[in-house]
Amino acid sequence: MEEELTYIKEMLATLAQYIIGEKQNEINEEWYDQECREIIEIKREARLNCLQRNTRANQEDYNRKIMAAARVCCRKKREVIQRKVDETKNESKKYYKRIQDIT
Repeated sequence: MEEELTYIKEMLATLAQYIIGEKQNEINEEWYDQECREIIEIKREARLNCLQRNTRANQEDYNRKIMAAARVCCRKKREVIQRKVDETKNESKKYYKRIQDIT
């Protein structure tokens, strides 16, 4: 009975993946670039360093890298949002529609 349920579950998952495919995360695609990836990787390494040896210096370094990563990613996101708003500023109907899409 368990084998049959497992088989059915695997077949459904395979069939769904074949028909529908995997959905890519396109929400952050515009602003999440190589710079964001690099700084988040640096932050991840600082976190691992902090977990391995939890000293005050490692904790402070990790906190600085968290803030730097947030600063970079927020700046990139803000630039993309501002560019989208500026593109449709003269067309009021599209402008309000774009603002609804962004928020």
